[in-house]
Amino acid sequence: MHSTYLLRMFNDCVAILFMNLCILFSLQNKWGLSVLLYSFALSIKMNILLYLPGLLLVLNWTFNYLTTLGTLVFVVGFQVLIALPFLQTNPGGYFKMAFDFSRVFDQKESAYWQFVPEETFRSKAFHNGLLVLHVLSLLVFLYRKAVCGSSIRSKLRSLNLPSSLKDLTSPGQGVYQKPEHIAYVLFFTHFIGIFFSRSFHIQYYTWYIYTLPFLLCYGQRSLWKIGLFGLLEVAYVQYPPKLYSSVMVFVLHLGFLCLFDRMFGKVTPEVFRVKEKEKEEKEKEKEKDKKKKGR
Repeated sequence: MHSTYLLRMFNDCVAILFMNLCILFSLQNKWGLSVLLYSFALSIKMNILLYLPGLLLVLNWTFNYLTTLGTLVFVVGFQVLIALPFLQTNPGGYFKMAFDFSRVFDQKESAYWQFVPEETFRSKAFHNGLLVLHVLSLLVFLYRKAVCGSSIRSKLRSLNLPSSLKDLTSPGQGVYQKPEHIAYVLFFTHFIGIFFSRSFHIQYYTWYIYTLPFLLCYGQRSLWKIGLFGLLEVAYVQYPPKLYSSVMVFVLHLGFLCLFDRMFGKVTPEVFRVKEKEKEEKEKEKEKDKKKKGR
């Protein structure tokens, strides 16, 4: 961190400063300021997009789907506003360089995937495969941690999404969420994105080093967990990255995924779980009444 912040002065440090402030204000339920800071962070570096799935999920629980869509429009509009001086001169070049999703990094500089053949590392199939796994893992997270109920309608309700035409035209209001649940959703969904990144330079460690103490030590604190943190530090110190350090990073990340998954059960706000149970009971009662009338 000393090298990244003081000697090399990467823009990752500035982007993460704004993102950390965004998270701080979201934990205090100051969402307007939080979204503004998120937009600032994203305007500095594209990796902040990894936080977007978790942020949208938390926003949807806090408000409703219309506010979530409005937030998305605001974030996009903010990026356009920031880019106006460049868009007036060379819009194609700006978007190509600022949001270059096809960029291929030098494998020698990556702390990740050193054990993969270079041809595979540079291939589109490898890139697309990681992207698909990333999306699938986010869906698994959604199913395991956020979705409640047995029917499709109940699952949509547990996410505070419209499950009928009435809900679509007049969406319900959201609720206050526990700060630890907000932090968990943001940090874990972000870490999933990190796990499936194609390239991971050493300065990218700044992206999530601040989240690890919470994710590793929330609840039961153990020396072996702190030891895992130390091993990750040892792996990142190796420069240029070596085969064994790359394997260490991958194995530790895989272990972290399993640990983080066990931290909480469902993080769905209690009010949506209660509403869902009540609605399911009412539907069952209606079905019983229909059967009685049929008899």
